Amino acid sequence: LYARADTAEAHDLAGAEPERVRAMTAALDTFRSTRAPSAAPGAVDDAHRAQLAALGYVAPDPVTERDPPPDGLLDARRGLPGLVALERARQAHQHGDDARAEALLRELLAGDAGVIDARLMLAGLLRGRGETREALTVLDGVSSPRARTMAGAVLLQRGEIDEARAELEQALARDPGSAVAWDVLLTALQAQGDPSTDARLAEALALLPADPQLLAHAALRDLLQGHAADEAALERALALGPHPFWRYAQGLAAARRGDPAAAEQAWL
Repeated sequence: LYARADTAEAHDLAGAEPERVRAMTAALDTFRSTRAPSAAPGAVDDAHRAQLAALGYVAPDPVTERDPPPDGLLDARRGLPGLVALERARQAHQHGDDARAEALLRELLAGDAGVIDARLMLAGLLRGRGETREALTVLDGVSSPRARTMAGAVLLQRGEIDEARAELEQALARDPGSAVAWDVLLTALQAQGDPSTDARLAEALALLPADPQLLAHAALRDLLQGHAADEAALERALALGPHPFWRYAQGLAAARRGDPAAAEQAWL
């Protein structure tokens, strides 16, 4: 169980949210129990056989070469070592051994530069220690919406806000339901004081009305406009990880309600 903002899937939240895990498991069990029985097996046409072959369930036609997996996904049959390397890199990162994580990722990418998950994880490690230029190099040429979102976040960290916005708009054009892309775009718009910020926030909330980060953006908007804010939304967003605005918004809300000590604590 990972937060939407945790694109590298570095922090498993299952242990901290057992109720959510139980609820999701129950929903899956309900879905399985209500599915109609499968039809009796029959002949598989060429199109379906090709799809099954691409997933590794059946052998492909021996005279036909399979297309490479889409969007940088590892081959289901030949990619097991790569999946193992990715998992080992995640575990190394979780245990604070970023040097080993980076070595594993670079070794994997040396054998297959098209594995997007490895590129994203490596870019995230580089971004985390401030090597933003190299992080952008790792992401260069990858058109995946997740990669363009990461590039936008890196550019925003570098202060190149116009370039960041261009990357994020490109990501959202392909995946308008990406909460992470919306969050970073709204952060960029807010940083520039762009007058379209409210309209874009309304657009994002229409697509993702319950997303914690977007609700926190709404709370910040309310504060900046002199209204009471949903401070619980800020707490939920902060629980997902640090953000450049949420501590500021918490402090502002505390100051508005006459609690300077809480405001100082939030701002420090």
